[in-house]
Parts: sequence; C-alpha cells; structure tokens
Amino acid sequence: MGGLRTHRLLLIATTALLAGVLAIPAKLAPAPGRTRVSLDGGPSTMVVHPETPVPAVMPAPPPPPRQEHAIQPPADVSSLAPEPTPGTVGAAAYRDRAPIVRAPTTEAAKNVYGLIVGINDYPGTTSDLQGAVPDAEDMSDVLAMYGVPADNVRTLLDGDAGTPQINDGLSWLVGATKPDSTVVLFYAGHVRKISDQTEAIIASDGGVLPDWYLAKQLESLPAHNVWIVMAACYGGGFTELMAPGRVLTAAADANSLAYENDSFDRSYVDEYLIHQGLLEKRGDGPTAQQAFNYAQAALERDYPDRTLTEFDQATEAISLDGVHRAAPASDADGSGGAGDSALPGVPSPDDPPPAPPSGPPSPPPPCRNLLGLLCPPGSR
Repeated sequence: MGGLRTHRLLLIATTALLAGVLAIPAKLAPAPGRTRVSLDGGPSTMVVHPETPVPAVMPAPPPPPRQEHAIQPPADVSSLAPEPTPGTVGAAAYRDRAPIVRAPTTEAAKNVYGLIVGINDYPGTTSDLQGAVPDAEDMSDVLAMYGVPADNVRTLLDGDAGTPQINDGLSWLVGATKPDSTVVLFYAGHVRKISDQTEAIIASDGGVLPDWYLAKQLESLPAHNVWIVMAACYGGGFTELMAPGRVLTAAADANSLAYENDSFDRSYVDEYLIHQGLLEKRGDGPTAQQAFNYAQAALERDYPDRTLTEFDQATEAISLDGVHRAAPASDADGSGGAGDSALPGVPSPDDPPPAPPSGPPSPPPPCRNLLGLLCPPGSR
C-alpha cells in the first residue's frame, strides 16, 4: 500500500516537472509588438516587430516617355497645296493651358516687344505639326505674365502666319522699338535646309524666308537686347541674325533635326525652356539666360540627346520684364552653352564693314517648284 502511494506521488511530480520544462520556450518568446533582447552574451540586438512599418525611399519620378517625332515636312514641296484658310488656327489636341493672369504693366515692361510665330497647319495634310501653336502660345503667356502690354506683342498662328504677315511683323518691330528696348523673336514651325550655309523658315502659305533675308530685315532694328528663339530643326544655323546684344537659342544645331514629344504635346525647347523655365519659374528669374541654364541642365538629365544650342552675344541679361540686369558669366562654345562670340557666318569686329545694300530686299518667292530643287528636304 505504501509502495503504491509512493509510486503515484512520483508520477505526479514527474508530470509537473515535464510541464514546467515545456513551458519555458513560451515564457522566453516575446509578446506581440514588443522588442526582443538577445541574451547570448554578445552585444544586445534590437529586432523590430514586423508590424512596425519601415519608411520607403521614393525615387524621383522618371521623365515623360519618349513619344516623339521629327518636325519634318515631305521632300516633295508640290504637296504643300492647297493654301490654308487665312485667319484660322488648326485644331490640335494639346495639353490644356493654365490660365495666365496678365501682370500689372510696369514702365520697364512697356519697353518689351515680341513677334511670336507658331504654325501647325501647313498647306495640304502631310506637313502639319502638333506642338508649334502651343509653343508660341506659351511664349505669349510668358510675356503676359511679366506685364508686357498686349499691344506690344504680335502672335501669328497658322493662317495668320503667312509670308505677308511675317514680313509686316518684322517691319513693325523695326518701327516700334527703341535702342533700350527688349525684343523677343520666336518661331515655331518648319525650317528647310537650303544649302550648307542657308536655312529658311516656312510660312503657313508655303513661303520661304531664308536666314539672309531675315537678317536684312533686322539690320535696322533699333533694339539692342534681342532674344531669338528657334523651336525648329536647324535653328542653330540662323547665326546671320546675330549682332552684339543678341542671343540665339535653338532646339537643334545647324545640321540636326528638332523634335516634338507627344507626352507633353510640345517641342522639347518649349517644354523645358519656356514652359518649365519661365512659366513655371523653375529658371529662378525672368531672363533668357536663366531659362536656358535651367533647360539645358534638365534636358541633360532627362533627354541628354535633345539638349539646346545657344549663341550669346548679349552685353546684359535679356530680361523679359524689361528691367536691365548685368550680363551673366559667359562660359560656352555655342554647341549647347551660353555665350559664343565666334559665330559662323558673322563677321568679326575687325573685318571691314560690308557695303550698304542698294535697296530694301525683295520678299523671296514661295517655294512651289514641282521638282523641289530649291527646297531640299528639311523639317521644323
């Protein structure tokens, strides 16, 4: 009897001991949401419970996709027919424009003038563009944003940008400006490469205005500070228009095509130079040089093969609000920087002055020859 009782007590004690041993891991396990501390004799290790979120580092958003096309008309110029209807703007499904409130006009802004040309709608149906009109409208919006009076800006779009209207606009600039004026001459549309040294803008009626002709028209322009923007192919070839005080900013050099990007329904030069650099004020100021510096750096980051070309002979900053500012430092060679004084086709100050013209230049005839011998393939 005593042995049986002893046996039962031993069994109960063994069971209790086994239950205690099995309970040790559960006691050592950390409770949910608590920190576990290592007891292995080494440095204490803090382990964060999985329920505690770790902040993620978000990368910079990528640039819009490269849905682009060259701004290039067909080789056969006979396809540039029939004539467009004058006074109309071709329809285009481009990005909605944010409303721009014209700033109050200051005395300085009253001395800023702009001739802005944008052509989407060319004769026929195979040469039309998408981004030239938005490009021009952005430039007009910039001048309004800086308080330039509406009467100081002529914006010629599509059917209003024929050969006579462009010639009249150039004559208006010559007659309206003064030596201390600031002028913006902006062109977005097709350009043809006539020869190795000659480029020409194409009016909405198919008329051809070569660089030498435009230079003649602007020879007597009184304004010293002039910003010439070519949102077109071969734009860097329009150095004939250069003179002291002028800046030429182009979407491409004299031998390269320019492109529109369907992702933002504009050319690269407008999206980065005009829209972002000036309208969105990412260029940190109202000058052409500040906008260019921003645009060039941003394009090198986003689309390094779409950087701009600029020749800068300015003696002061080209300020779109009309305020005279000191010229920024010049450190570029004309192949994408700011400030090149050795321009192809532009005589140096040491050269003898050219003989004065015998009379005013005649407007060049529209390029409509069927073989296209005078109009080799070009593009915007």
